[in-house]
Amino acid sequence: MDLPLSPELAPMFRPLDLAPKLLLRNRIAMLPLTRARAEVDGTPNDLMAEHFAQRASAGLMLTDSCAVSQSGRTYVNSPGIFTEEHAIGWKKVTDRVHAAGGELCCR
Repeated sequence: MDLPLSPELAPMFRPLDLAPKLLLRNRIAMLPLTRARAEVDGTPNDLMAEHFAQRASAGLMLTDSCAVSQSGRTYVNSPGIFTEEHAIGWKKVTDRVHAAGGELCCR
């Protein structure tokens, strides 16, 4: 269902070209959340993939804070990006987001 859009809000829904290969469908960004839904070892999982895929209509989504080392993990079930398993998990997440037409940036 399309809602009437005021002229003041219309620019938010226009595409935005940020980089040679990054065209956002709109100018809405989803900021990072701290949801603690990764596996105990920090591997992104299907629940995270579903969460981001459901929100793929935002122009750009930023992930939860991702630790780059074991010592950088600051809370239980926080996601990481420092092992092969983490990379594989994030690939599943980004594949789901891209399939839904969204863009995701690791933070």
